[in-house]
Amino acid sequence: MLLSKDLKQPNIKENQNNPELSDWAVGVQWFKTLDRTNAVTRPGIFANQNVVYKLRDQSTIDFLASYYPILD
Repeated sequence: MLLSKDLKQPNIKENQNNPELSDWAVGVQWFKTLDRTNAVTRPGIFANQNVVYKLRDQSTIDFLASYYPILD
């Protein structure tokens, strides 16, 4: 279990019993990766520096889907 590890984030366990306030961690299986010199980008693409973000900008979704097909 993640919370049994020696984590550096103070208070990460603080809201573990509250789904609205607790921190969540998810595993990601990367099927394809690129180095920075081959990054997929274009002018006006939506970007966010947060670790996790729900992408809502449809033009960005369409652009990325052409490079990274969505698997069901």
